[in-house]
Amino acid sequence: MSESLREPVGQTPSIRRSFTLPTKLNPLSQRGSAPPAKLSENVIFYHPSAKIVHFAPRALAPIPSSSAPADFDYPVDTIESLPWRSATERTVATAPLRLERVHGLTAFLKCGNVVHAILKNSQCWCVDGVSKFVLRIRPLTYYRIEIPHETEEDKRLVGDLKVALPTILRYEVTPCPFKRAFTVELPEDAMAPRRKRAWRPKERKDSLYPASGSSQGGSPSETRSEWLDSASTGEDTDGGTTDDCALAPPEK
Repeated sequence: MSESLREPVGQTPSIRRSFTLPTKLNPLSQRGSAPPAKLSENVIFYHPSAKIVHFAPRALAPIPSSSAPADFDYPVDTIESLPWRSATERTVATAPLRLERVHGLTAFLKCGNVVHAILKNSQCWCVDGVSKFVLRIRPLTYYRIEIPHETEEDKRLVGDLKVALPTILRYEVTPCPFKRAFTVELPEDAMAPRRKRAWRPKERKDSLYPASGSSQGGSPSETRSEWLDSASTGEDTDGGTTDDCALAPPEK
């Protein structure tokens, strides 16, 4: 090799270029960002970087029609038969996540453009046993909330979320509709949902005994006896009317 092609001794090697993703495309660039300087006292839980996925899997084994969700104390789509991923799922938010009470009453899930009210009968389950949570938003339609579980801080925040969820909704206390690699013991009343109590009209005190001045004549005791006999047969009553529909929790 000629001397002209050799690098002079002590010459600094040429600088090599390295390529990195732009900040907006690198999901790790926002990891570990600090929470706002001051969170509202209404914030129940905050996470700096979460992802929410909307999905609606098709039920492979729906519950029988004789056991409609309106008959239960809480809605039940199906039990341990759905996949918690879907080919048609879509990411609807990748942003800081808050669980927040508005005016001290209703709790809301807020993440990017997602704002969802958490009602009393809202249900949620941890589907991977670690840090993926599924929130039921309406029949057979769900949000999957994914948060990191890598660093010690990540794990602490996951633990905080698992503590916060039971304070605002039914977390892991109702039958899970999804197939999981593990099982969670549920309260006995959750395995066999209680049926709602039938509604009965309140009896008015002045209607128990009809007025003594009846057009048919007769003594008050006779009138009272006839009225009781008629009521016992169920005549002119609303029979089996119930308020199951009125008491059923609103769909989300």
